[in-house]
Amino acid sequence: MRDQPIPNIFVVDDDKVMRTLVNGILKDRYQIKLFENGKDVLSSLYDGELPHLMILDLNMPEVSGLETLKRIRESAFYKELMVVMLSAEESSNERVSCFEAGANDYLVKPFNPKELHLRVDNLLRIKGYIL
Repeated sequence: MRDQPIPNIFVVDDDKVMRTLVNGILKDRYQIKLFENGKDVLSSLYDGELPHLMILDLNMPEVSGLETLKRIRESAFYKELMVVMLSAEESSNERVSCFEAGANDYLVKPFNPKELHLRVDNLLRIKGYIL
């Protein structure tokens, strides 16, 4: 029997293959909701949906992952939301920009599926969402 509710994770990536991959890695342990752009996930947040953690692609059309992160962090309501940035960019400048904007973690694509799972588990454990 489970003592805690199953954590919700929003996965935001314009690449359908990447969304499917991340969903496949995490769906056995978490409730996953998929979004293909920053605009849609912001709309969902503004409508009152609040995940325990968000996995956010850095480079997306319309509203970039970095801009999405900045908009999320503008509100005190979302300050506890854990955000993992995903990017093909290995540049330390990109990572620094994400951390300055409020990212909790940064993972470079392609990534090891087990590493993603462990990073997500660790962040949710820190917040007390999982044991």
